[in-house]
Amino acid sequence: MSETPAGKILYKLKTQYSDGTTHILFDPLELVEKVVALIPPPRANLLRYHGLLAPNSKMRSKIIPQQNEEKREKKENPEHGKWADLLKRSFVIDILKCAQCGGKMRVISTIQDPAIAKRILESIGIPYEPPRKAPPRAPPRQEFHVNPPDEFSQISPETDSFE
Repeated sequence: MSETPAGKILYKLKTQYSDGTTHILFDPLELVEKVVALIPPPRANLLRYHGLLAPNSKMRSKIIPQQNEEKREKKENPEHGKWADLLKRSFVIDILKCAQCGGKMRVISTIQDPAIAKRILESIGIPYEPPRKAPPRAPPRQEFHVNPPDEFSQISPETDSFE
């Protein structure tokens, strides 16, 4: 790739096209347009299967190994552990580890009814009302220098002050 005296970009091909073309001449903006078109969209699957491995292939079920029914049934619900994994990654807290014995706990159920949650929290002595928000306040006051020190002045080692 090189720039011509006229400001265009000359791209030399690795192999010659069937029509004999060995170089392509681009405007700088046109070259950027061609390169940007090669960038995949966000979250796009970059691995594409075709033929027998394609997702809609009729023969795919014959070549892809199937899981046993026992393995599928034993699989835990992935929703149960997501919040615990997030807490572990974010705050380095293993919420599923018993504080007394260090054993692994498991999720039995989630309580989403506020009335039931209130009764449970009251029975174990934990406040069920969220804490009140503090009232808004003004920003802290800052003192400003009337004559700020010159940025080019030196600090003298004897006095620890600006000269």
